[in-house]
Order: sequence, then structure tokens, then C-alpha cells
Amino acid sequence: SNNSSSSSNNNSNSSDIAATPLPRKVAGDVMAGSVVAFCVAPFLTIVDKAIVERSAGTKTLVQSGLNSAKTMLQNPVAYYRSPTFLLMWAVYASTYSTANALRTVAEHDFATTTATTPTSKALIRRRTHDPTSSSLLRDHNPVTSVLAGPYSLFFGTAFVNCGASLMKDRAYARMFGVSNSSAIPKTTYAMWMFRDFTVVGSSFVLPDLVARKIVERNPHEQQNYDAIKKMTQLVLPIASQFVAGPFHFLGLDFYNRNLGHKSWAAALQDRARALQKGFTPVVSARIARIAPGYSMGGVLNTSLRDGWREHVTVVESTQLPSATGKDDVPILGVMATTGKVNSE
Repeated sequence: SNNSSSSSNNNSNSSDIAATPLPRKVAGDVMAGSVVAFCVAPFLTIVDKAIVERSAGTKTLVQSGLNSAKTMLQNPVAYYRSPTFLLMWAVYASTYSTANALRTVAEHDFATTTATTPTSKALIRRRTHDPTSSSLLRDHNPVTSVLAGPYSLFFGTAFVNCGASLMKDRAYARMFGVSNSSAIPKTTYAMWMFRDFTVVGSSFVLPDLVARKIVERNPHEQQNYDAIKKMTQLVLPIASQFVAGPFHFLGLDFYNRNLGHKSWAAALQDRARALQKGFTPVVSARIARIAPGYSMGGVLNTSLRDGWREHVTVVESTQLPSATGKDDVPILGVMATTGKVNSE
């Protein structure tokens, strides 16, 4: 009876995913990303400004943070209209929206292909009788394939994130740094790009891959896949800051301090000493920044995105006849909207 109930649920939830209009799903992706960015941006602006001023030596992290929070609370309207907030909101809204949309395009293509490919239908029928074939289904999910999976998701999201972040960081460095030069050194851009690639990879690509590996090595945890993925979304972005933090600090140091008058070796030693002194406070601030930005923000983004996807799928399913295959087996046995395999 449980299998029959599960099959019925699959019919109602999955059969019309391919028919759901792609623009409607992408619109939800953008809305989810924009809402999450609006929620996390206020805290992120405080931390980013504090890191810039700490690296410039004008204020400590605590002094800068308290000053920014006081200004925000005294005049919130002016704050939300300021370049400090708008730049941060734009970075995160564009990053989340891009990652969401890339996933949606891949999932929509997979759903459409599955609905029309006999091999895929046979694979779905096998899934309804063999719970161990869930890994086989997931291997066919384009979210984890070469062409439509982690590579396109990583490079597409990183391209948008790097471009937006570099514009924001350049503006922050000029507004809150101490250098009289308006030009940002190429070395600084290189440091920040490496930082952004590390953050994007640990936030949007690695959680899926690591969660998948954990489940593959521990098949009894298949039913806990969602919880495992949430855990990886929380932990991995934070852990990456031990790599991204130093590059962020050095990028600012190259901008604030021109050591061209020193030899290469002397300049290297000078920056190494500065990094050693600033490592703990900057990495701590980066962790405090990334926790709401990509860890908790990532979980919220996934929740909002999946909620919207379920909503539009239900709306479409009430307007279209259910698509079932032979023996009343749903043509679409995969929740392509979330990239998860339906459990039974």
C-alpha cells in the first residue's frame, strides 16, 4: 500500500514538471535570490566595511562594526538607499539568481528529455521497483553532469559573482580605504577573483557533490539526503574562509600599501607579517560574514526556490491531464525541480 501511495504522490507531484513554463520558474528563481539578498545584505555591508577599514588601519573591526550599526539604526531609509547597501544587495541578488536559474534550466531540460525518451521511462519504471537504483537516476541528472552540471553552474555563477563582487570591492576600497590612487592593482583583482571562485565553489557546487558522496558511501542515509545537504550548505562555505580570507586581506593590502620601493623579497616578508597579524581577525570576520550570506542564506534560498517550484508545479498540474505511462507509472519519477530523487 505504501508503494501505491508513493506512486500516486509521484503522479500528482512530478508528471507535469516538464510542462511548467520555464520563464515562470526562472521568475521565481530571481525573486528568491533577491529576497534572500535583501535579508542578508545589511549584515554583510557592516562586515565588509569593517574588513576594509581594518586592513587600512583606520578602525578596528569592532569600532567599524559598531559605527556602521549605529548609522544604520539611526537612519535606515538613508542606509537602504546608499551605495554601500545597494552594491552588496546587487552582488548577492545576481549571484543567487544566476545559480538558481542555471539549475532550473538544467532541470527543465532533464524533465523534458525524461518525458520523451523511452530509455528514461524504462529507468523510471525500474526505480519504482528497485530502491537501490536511486544513484543511477541521480547520475542522469544534468545538475551533476559535465555539460549541464557543476561545471556550467560553477563557471556561470562565478562569472557573475566575480564581476559584481569586483565592482563592489573596488567601490568599497575607494570609499573606506586609505590609498590616494583610484586605480586598483591587477594583483588585487587576481586575489579577489581567486577568493570569489573559492566561495562560489564551496557554496553552490560542493554541497551537492559532497552530500551525494556521503549518501553513496552510506546508502542507509538516503532518506536523510535533504538534511545532509543542508549540513554541507552550512559547513562548506564557512570552512572555505580559511582559504578565501587571506586572499581577501592580501588584495586589500596590495591596494592600501604600495611596496614598490622595496625589493621583492622584502615586500614578500612585509606582507607575510601583515597577513600573520591580520589572519585571525579577518578570517573570523569573513566567517561571520559568510554564515548568513551563503550558509544560512543558502538554506533559505533553497527553501524559497523549492517552495516556488512546488507552487507552480501544482498550479500547472491542475490545468493539465496527468501524464502516466504503462501500468500507471509516472513518466517523470524524478523531482526535477529540486534535483532530488523521490523516496518511497
